Amino acid sequence: MENEKQLDPEILAEKKQQEREANMARFSKQKQTIDYQHADFEQKFGNDHYSVHYNKQPLSLGFRTDFYDELKPSVEIIDEDIRYDRDVKVEISQERHVYLDIYRPLNQLNNLPVIVAYTPYGKRHWHGSSVTPGLHQALGVPRGTISKMAAFEGPDPSFWCRQGYCVINVDAPGVGHSTGTNSFMTSQGGRDGAEIIDWIGSQNFSNGNVGLAGNSGLAMVQWMIAAAKPKHLVCIAPWEGTNDLYRESLCVGGIPGPAFGDMIFHDFRGPGWQEDPGYMLKEFPLMNSYWNDKRLAVENIRIPVYATAGYSHFHLHGAITGFERLKTRKKWLRLHRDFEWPDFNRSENQIDLLKFFDRYLRNIHNGWEMTPRIRLEVMDAYEYDYQTNRPEDDFPLARTKYTKYFLNAADRSLNSKAITETKTVKYDSQKEDISFNYTFVNDTELTGHFKLHLWISSETDDADVFVLVQKTTATGTLIPTTVFGVADPGAHGQLRASLRELDQQKSTDAIPFYTFSKRQPLKAGEPTLLEIEIWPTSRIWHAGESLQVNIAGRPIRDKSWFLPTEVESINQGMHTIYTGGDYDSYLLAPVIPPKYTSGKFVVR
Repeated sequence: MENEKQLDPEILAEKKQQEREANMARFSKQKQTIDYQHADFEQKFGNDHYSVHYNKQPLSLGFRTDFYDELKPSVEIIDEDIRYDRDVKVEISQERHVYLDIYRPLNQLNNLPVIVAYTPYGKRHWHGSSVTPGLHQALGVPRGTISKMAAFEGPDPSFWCRQGYCVINVDAPGVGHSTGTNSFMTSQGGRDGAEIIDWIGSQNFSNGNVGLAGNSGLAMVQWMIAAAKPKHLVCIAPWEGTNDLYRESLCVGGIPGPAFGDMIFHDFRGPGWQEDPGYMLKEFPLMNSYWNDKRLAVENIRIPVYATAGYSHFHLHGAITGFERLKTRKKWLRLHRDFEWPDFNRSENQIDLLKFFDRYLRNIHNGWEMTPRIRLEVMDAYEYDYQTNRPEDDFPLARTKYTKYFLNAADRSLNSKAITETKTVKYDSQKEDISFNYTFVNDTELTGHFKLHLWISSETDDADVFVLVQKTTATGTLIPTTVFGVADPGAHGQLRASLRELDQQKSTDAIPFYTFSKRQPLKAGEPTLLEIEIWPTSRIWHAGESLQVNIAGRPIRDKSWFLPTEVESINQGMHTIYTGGDYDSYLLAPVIPPKYTSGKFVVR
């Protein structure tokens, strides 16, 4: 057998990618052959009625069939100081019931601040393993860091109970052994969660103050529940949470990419019906009332919020826009380069979160309000940061100088001045990409939202365009950042040209907001203007390094990346980029001037 350590890195990456694709193929085949139950139920969203497709997915479905424990109401003592009430049954509306696992410090069983992990995966889904049943992994977290009490992506009772907290892991309706329908990322799901939060807050073991914690899927549900305004919910900590399922996950830029969503939604199991958004995307590919219900009403949230956003993760957009949409004045955002699971479980971040919860769940005046509203890492190269936890007042940064770098097809350069002569350059939309570069004379920081203002034509009536903002040496060698040792491709954006229509009320000069409500086909060969949103990042370019804009007809990502990035593209034939003259294609970049300079002394 070939020794993997002796393989060329590119060959090893290709081999690992083939293994992942084989696993996904087996999973897809299993989905098709398992004895699912399917049903369509008519539901009302706004003033419209839709037939919504659901699956009933038994607990036995998965790569293993023994991953979910039996229903077993009981009480036990863990490690001599934590009381564990297992499978506590709670009756809720519509003749449903849900099950909770309650962890409390043995030396104080009542009048406790409560942290809830509200999970669509199952509260005992993974038992704290670094490699978990089903599809879940806590990559980057050493084995033994997380106890078997923790729900996947949730707070660990082993830590929090010893800080004087009650931790409750909740199986959402329809999940695990809870009855009803799992209404993940919907307004109904928010009302279900609010009902459960208010039950928890009224019990003797609670001091009446309940918070929500968790990352990724367990952050998404926090936006959902907090928008419903449960009276006992005092604060939330959504670390890496999408809040618009269509725009930020299933159909970014109007380009269907349901592979990851399918993987996740088909891992929700229990006695209830599980919605199938991937199926619904095929039925309703355009924005409508059904999808609007999955754009969570973050504006309703008025309680304190501590959110985080990782630059390399697909939750980035939702975490930042969620923060920006919040109406509460008590909101904090930490932007970082790490992946969600190691960031959530690092001891220094747990201590930071403890300070937040102590302030609002225990009313301890500990100076939390002096925490900078924004803390951000400015990335440099590979695993190295230029600055860490730099304090700022808001995001986007108020001192941002949006700067245009004009594309020139003649020499594939970026330029600080407009190009007068019209030129074109073509690329094969299915296999080629093209780059434009600008070399900085001085150190330059780019932090915030980008936009590519691009004139383009297609040989067909549509085009899928994918954009990366990258850093290279002066000679064009890519200088990536890395996550888990894998090169991150850079700040990214994408758009289906026929869905380019902007919502003028919600768009700004720097941040396009698309309606996605109607198609506007291209005329083959005719230049059309696209305003392509590029998700935020924060990096420093040193003098002599180059800013690169890469444009392609497909997503470009290192083959070693462990998450599916497939999209359902319509691209065929050549795309033509137009620059100069009447076709003022440019990158709008968020240049951040120093806070203070004196001679060669610079403070950023």
